[in-house]
Formats: sequence, structure tokens, C-alpha cells
Amino acid sequence: MDSLKSHWATVYNTKAADSVSWFQPNPEPSLALIRQVMPKPEAQACMIDIGAGDAYLVETLWQQGYHCLTALDISVEALARAQTRINETAARNIEWVVGNVLDFNPSRKFRLWHDRAALHFLTTPTDIARYVEIATHAIAPGGWLVLAPFAENGPEKCSGLPVQRYSMRQLEDTFAQGFTPVMHHPYAHITPGGNTQHFLYALLQRNA
Repeated sequence: MDSLKSHWATVYNTKAADSVSWFQPNPEPSLALIRQVMPKPEAQACMIDIGAGDAYLVETLWQQGYHCLTALDISVEALARAQTRINETAARNIEWVVGNVLDFNPSRKFRLWHDRAALHFLTTPTDIARYVEIATHAIAPGGWLVLAPFAENGPEKCSGLPVQRYSMRQLEDTFAQGFTPVMHHPYAHITPGGNTQHFLYALLQRNA
């Protein structure tokens, strides 16, 4: 845990937001899936972004009227940087959680859980099972899970760390006990350096 915190502290202390490989100032692939299931902001329909980093998705959701938002990241540096950048009112009202998702103990149920940054860094069955357990507990019955891990043809490492790549069948099997798959599609992300990273975007629904 301490080594991971140190790793991500170094990343966010030494690299600008627009220089990291996952930089996506317009998170349209995620927004498209979110709009399908939550087309209008609802006061009690809360969302969480896991591995929020510089929080461009959370910022965009706030601007579009979704105000029950939580941003979770292991890096205090990343979330501090995000809070400095975004609207002061948003920074004050968004819930900012510094921590490892595997230690997350949510105080509320979420209508939607989004993750483009954390799941694929979990590479052991124990950690993956723990993630599934936490997500299942945190998402309200009938709620939504939006995942975007690296696809089967995605990179084998990210930011120097090994990753777990997924097919849709693997995602279905991983979340089979609590979720029903709804849709999925591949996505080719172009990094600031001009490289292509292949992701798998998937929408699953929490079983009632």
C-alpha cells in the first residue's frame, strides 16, 4: 500500500495532467454510457469515479448538473490538483476520498460506479475478488457499473505497473454473482505521446 502511494505520488508530482498516458480531457466514451442510464441529474442518484486522478470526468459531470458525486483516488496529490483546477463550488461540494479502492468503506449507496483507472491494476485473484465485493456492496440494487479496463490487445503495463487485460467474457465471469452485462464496445485511446491504447468499455447492471 505504501509503495503504491509513493508510486502515484511521484507520478502526480512530476508529470503534468496532459502528459500522462491516460489523459482524456473530454471523457465522452464514459459520458455516453452514463447518459444512457442516467440521462438527467437526480438529487439522490449518486455517482462515484474510482481512480479519479485529475477528475476530468467528475468535473464534466458537475458542469452537466450531476451534483451527488464522489471522487476516489489513492493519490492525495491527484485529488488536490483537481480541486485546485475546478470550480470552487464544485470543489467544495464533491466528496473527495483519498485511499485504495480495496480499503474503501462507502457511507452511502451509489446509483453508478465508474472505473477507467483502477480495476486493471489489480492482478491477483484475491484483490479482484475484494474489488467485486466492495463494488457489489456499494452499488444500489438496480444501479450501474461502468468499467473501462484495458482490452485483451491493450498494453501489458501502464505507468510502469503490470495490468490485467480483459475480454468481455472475463468481465462477465468476474462480476457474474452480482451483475448482468448490458452492453460493451472497444475503444482506441490515443495517448498524448501519440500511442494507441485499447480499452474495453462495458456497462453492467447490479442485480436487484
